[in-house]
Amino acid sequence: MALREFLVSQYQKQGWTVISDSSESNAVRPKGWTGSFPDLVAVKGSQKLAISIETPESLTGDAVKKKWKSILGNAGYSLLIVVRDKKTSELATQTAKKIGMDYVTIT
Repeated sequence: MALREFLVSQYQKQGWTVISDSSESNAVRPKGWTGSFPDLVAVKGSQKLAISIETPESLTGDAVKKKWKSILGNAGYSLLIVVRDKKTSELATQTAKKIGMDYVTIT
């Protein structure tokens, strides 16, 4: 099972509504969403997560920085960055700091 599908399954089991452009979900993008769309959006009550799955390759260059800033431009959403290993987690943390993100959750 791919990481994206695993995350969808786990969030749904916990009662979250999960939206993904690549899933077979009938859910539509949240109303008023602007800019880049993350890999997943999970909503449960007032909690709103924008989930971005990153790899070492996706963390190089300026594209990821622009994507994260664009995602965070949507009010009310927290950005959760998902990586597969400690080295990629460290790279994601460094990238977040470079663009002035004071707080980001990396798992």
